[in-house]
Amino acid sequence: MITRGRLRRLSLRWRITVAFLGGALAVSALVAGTTYFLVERYLQEQRVQDSLAQAYGSLRAAQRYLADLQPEEDVSPSRLTQLLGERTGEAVVVREGQPFPSAFGITLGAVPAGLARAVEAGRVGYATTTTTPAQLGFGSPVPRAEDLEGFFF
Repeated sequence: MITRGRLRRLSLRWRITVAFLGGALAVSALVAGTTYFLVERYLQEQRVQDSLAQAYGSLRAAQRYLADLQPEEDVSPSRLTQLLGERTGEAVVVREGQPFPSAFGITLGAVPAGLARAVEAGRVGYATTTTTPAQLGFGSPVPRAEDLEGFFF
């Protein structure tokens, strides 16, 4: 038979054990959550930086193509789209409101509105799409070609 004093000691041990387990679980969850959010942020920033480096390389290739043209030569939106598409996979060059995509699935509707406004204002920019999975898009006005409104990739 268990005496009343013995029950109190068992329940105190039980409470201490449960409190210890609860505290350990809370600390473990806090460490895991913090690690997850820090690593997720770092990996996302790293992906953006890698994409920016690739985009700058593509912009330099387009800039070299445009610089090599003779003053009287017309800028070919198809050639510029092909050049950008070779380096980035997908690109759209816009000439007088008409898109010249490097693939069938690319439309101007896929370009984020804020990015399109930035390019129309003459700025280079990038934005993340709202599609799943999210994609990083880049846009720039086309130098040396007044009839080309911009290119996006």
